[in-house]
Amino acid sequence: LRAANVALNGVTGAKAEAADLRGRDINVIRSRQIIGVRRAQESKSVGENLDDAFADDIGFLDRELFENANDIVYTHDLDGTFTSLNRAGERITGYSREEARQMRISAVLAPEYVDLAHQMMTQKTMEQTSTVYQLEIIAKAGHRVRLEVSTRLVYKDQQPVAIQGIARDVTDRQRTEEALQE
Repeated sequence: LRAANVALNGVTGAKAEAADLRGRDINVIRSRQIIGVRRAQESKSVGENLDDAFADDIGFLDRELFENANDIVYTHDLDGTFTSLNRAGERITGYSREEARQMRISAVLAPEYVDLAHQMMTQKTMEQTSTVYQLEIIAKAGHRVRLEVSTRLVYKDQQPVAIQGIARDVTDRQRTEEALQE
């Protein structure tokens, strides 16, 4: 119980500090953590329940971050078939998640960027490092979207099994830069 009280006091302090720095949303998250800690205090196995309480919040936050990010968040297997796509990905590409899961990433890449994407995938695999680069995709409606992409390998049992990517739509920024150069 002492560990739970220390954790509870730390969360309460973090709550007050976060309220000053970030506003109301953090209070809601911290309140959920406090509730989890209080539940853990009432239990016999405090350590296990503390872990469960925070793990539940982390899982919730992970899902919220994935679904509500402004940038495209996606994964694809090492063959290039999409395995996940968030709401921003659906909105920007025009493809639903179900459609995307039936597609390879090469199907949405602008033809002149297929080789670059392949090179970046090879670089990630060989050097086991993340890569950041720009490319263009062709949205379902047929228009081009310029993306700044940050990708990394996903491992399972120390073996690469997928690629995780975050892609920001920089189309408007690119147009502005081109207009300023003219």
